[in-house]
Amino acid sequence: MGARTGLKKENYILPITYLQPRNVPIPVPITELKEGELYFEVISSNNEYYFYVIKIKKNKLEPESEKLLVISYSTLKNYNIFSEIIDFNTVWNYSSVKYDFIKMQIIDKSSSEKTFFYEFDKEWFLKNKQKILSYMNSTYYSSSKKSFPRLVHHIEKLNNPSPKKIFFNNIISTIVKYISKTIKYISTAKKFKQMEKVVLDFLVCAIIYIDKKITNLNRFLTTLKIKI
Repeated sequence: MGARTGLKKENYILPITYLQPRNVPIPVPITELKEGELYFEVISSNNEYYFYVIKIKKNKLEPESEKLLVISYSTLKNYNIFSEIIDFNTVWNYSSVKYDFIKMQIIDKSSSEKTFFYEFDKEWFLKNKQKILSYMNSTYYSSSKKSFPRLVHHIEKLNNPSPKKIFFNNIISTIVKYISKTIKYISTAKKFKQMEKVVLDFLVCAIIYIDKKITNLNRFLTTLKIKI
């Protein structure tokens, strides 16, 4: 039931709340879901997670037997900068007749399906949309084996590589650069029959360049208190 369809409804303009980068996101309590605002909706079903961008249309919490949460939604793939104007045309109802409302989740009474809501940051999502979709098993249904916290964690690791990863990337980049130069210089030397002089000049330049690189990297690692 993670993938669903709904009825067409009218659109609304709404404010955006924020998801703090690099923090592990936690579900928003059902009682704190505000009408007119956007959230990430994550439906957990059979070890699969289905993701939507949703807008709260109605959040009625009393009486207990008549709880009702009405949302309109967009798939991750379809959501864009114009969605607040042209999207959110389908709705879904969570009522206490079919669902249990328990603190930070809504549980389907007829299955093990659980629904969670997380704060939505429009800028963060649009910036990382393609990365997020790359983790989806199905972009049409926006489904993944990764939970929302794990998904955010992986995205933020890509956006903020560790100093160790940066260090090794610099080393690899330097090696690739000089291999490329070596091939180019040797090719040029063969053409003009000046291999010995060109290679010697190249090695001198290479030694100077690598020495500078190592010095700079050592300074960088020293500031991080990393010993080589």
